[in-house]
Amino acid sequence: MSEDDPSQDDPRQDDPLRPADAPAPAPDIPTIDDSFRPAADPWPPSPTLDPAGRYRFDHRLARGGQGEIWAVRDTRLDRILAVKVMGDALPGAPEAHAAFAAEQAFTVRLSHPGIVPVFDAGELPDGRPWFAMKRVEGRHLGDVIADARARGVPAHAGRRLVATFARICEAVAFAHEQGVVHGDLKPQNIMVGRFGEIYVMDWGLARAIGDARPEERPSGTPGYMAPECWDPDARPAPPRDVYALGGVLHALLVGRRPAPLTGWAPGAPCTWPDGSPGPA
Repeated sequence: MSEDDPSQDDPRQDDPLRPADAPAPAPDIPTIDDSFRPAADPWPPSPTLDPAGRYRFDHRLARGGQGEIWAVRDTRLDRILAVKVMGDALPGAPEAHAAFAAEQAFTVRLSHPGIVPVFDAGELPDGRPWFAMKRVEGRHLGDVIADARARGVPAHAGRRLVATFARICEAVAFAHEQGVVHGDLKPQNIMVGRFGEIYVMDWGLARAIGDARPEERPSGTPGYMAPECWDPDARPAPPRDVYALGGVLHALLVGRRPAPLTGWAPGAPCTWPDGSPGPA
């Protein structure tokens, strides 16, 4: 090692799972500093999540079209949890309630180290359902990939990212064994925890394998959607997730998401954006 170049001894130089500005850990103790900084939100829907007052709202972590994620304090066990609450514009919509209940049921069913556990569930006074989960502090895999690419992490370090991919596959394989298809696998739905934990998140588009209910529109994220996602007669099956996992592996190895398929319709060939043939 060169005494003039301290970076030679810095484990950050070849660790794609660490933020670039994180302090160097002790050798052989791989950790991941928390770069997640939730925005404070002083206006929760009520001071407490439940009538008994066990869960007290702290701040909003995220907000989307179908719901909100809040950090809440479990006053009984003195811990911080993440709570998903159905969006405030949807409490009277039966379809929204059914979709939220399905997400909760799938997440509860999937008891696996790579899937965030559910601890409790209930309803707000306005009728919106919620469920409480372990709070994962870390980064989305998409951020990890972008950071590694920006830093020019050497090729040999990519092997750790591929090992991470294997753990993602284990969680998805467990879901398939339990009869569940995730339906929206992508780096943004995978979390890398502070100590290297890997979690497959957001089961909001999950469906039971073979579910015969028709889909009103294709669901998923372009670049990670299998061709059959555009076929209204195709039933949910593990190959959808396998295709998406291939997209995740592409992102890990190449540093960007795969190009989405274009020009596909049931019974017709699909092509890549450059015009070359897509999967049959």
